[in-house]
Amino acid sequence: MHARTAALRAAFAGSSRGAISRAGLHPLVVPLAEAEGGTVLGSLSWRLDATGDPGDAPASASEATLVEVQRGGLFVRPLGTPAHVARRAAVEADLAGGDGAAEAVGFFSAAAVEAGGLPYTRGAHAESGLSLDQFLLLRVQAQGDETRGVKVAPEEVWRRAALDLMDAVVLRGGEWGEISADLAKALERAGLQEQAERVRGGG
Repeated sequence: MHARTAALRAAFAGSSRGAISRAGLHPLVVPLAEAEGGTVLGSLSWRLDATGDPGDAPASASEATLVEVQRGGLFVRPLGTPAHVARRAAVEADLAGGDGAAEAVGFFSAAAVEAGGLPYTRGAHAESGLSLDQFLLLRVQAQGDETRGVKVAPEEVWRRAALDLMDAVVLRGGEWGEISADLAKALERAGLQEQAERVRGGG
């Protein structure tokens, strides 16, 4: 089992909570699980008690942000809300396949629901016809609008997807060719036909 997946399981199961030393950790992080190599999965808490400590319990699911940190450093890598992280883990377990995939998908799907999110059904990504990036953006992160009861026009969803795709390739220093097909499709479904044609034509 991948080190991060094991840490996520421990975090959602609560099996390591309260047993992890805070030595060398970011002062605003409540540790939930520890992976190999000194990486700690925790909950970022902006609420301190009277002693200036974030306390032993993470924020509520609606307020919490799961993060990864390294001991001795101040860098914090945000992963998302518990519901988002659990649903993404379910998708990744589904794609990984192999022995235990069905059980892992079920575990993380249940964790997503418990955190206030939507369940993930095994095979949903394959049935969607979307690329992995599109599925994660539209069916894993776009779900926040659904759970809040806010109706967003499909064109706006695809506009956001296009922006997220462009941000992602810039942040990781990739090549535009990596996302050109997905970006053109997102722009087209957003009603931006001219921009979609420019992307397809390389202009």
